Amino acid sequence: MNDKIYVLAGFSGTGKDTIADILKEKHDFNFITSHTTRPMRDGESEGKPYWFITNEKFHEMNNNDEFIEYRSYNTKVNGKDDIWYYAAAKNEVKDGLKYVVVLDMLGLTEFKEAFGDRVIGIFIETPDEVREERAKERGSFDKTEWDRRLKDDRDNFQKEKINSECDYIIQNINLNKAVSDILKIK
Repeated sequence: MNDKIYVLAGFSGTGKDTIADILKEKHDFNFITSHTTRPMRDGESEGKPYWFITNEKFHEMNNNDEFIEYRSYNTKVNGKDDIWYYAAAKNEVKDGLKYVVVLDMLGLTEFKEAFGDRVIGIFIETPDEVREERAKERGSFDKTEWDRRLKDDRDNFQKEKINSECDYIIQNINLNKAVSDILKIK
């Protein structure tokens, strides 16, 4: 039985969530649904792709040691400063099941610390022009938020860290090929 946790990491707009959805819907992966304090976007609902919680609830869960990992992002949307929190809860992961989760590099490191050899780190790469186009197609594209994400990508995804933490680097230029490449990983 494959009880691995496939952690997808990569820059914004590389298709990590889309790949995770395909693995979950068509290939029997369980999805680790993270919690977030960011606002729900058009087309999203509770549990898809996140559990949407208040800042107060996030801090309560964090103080109760309910998360495997968490991260925060300073953002500015429509001219207003905000902090968005994201976290994976411990109760989302059960023994004996195969999972996929989308995380940043710190989250990948923390998952490896928590679950050891059960974790497979996969870095998803996509050309910059494709990434921005995908971001615009999501709807509610905000140039300030996109620029923040690009800076965050440069800060958090340094080549040395990618090479030391990720077991595989997958190109996502063709979605079907990227999914196929991931399915070959055991």
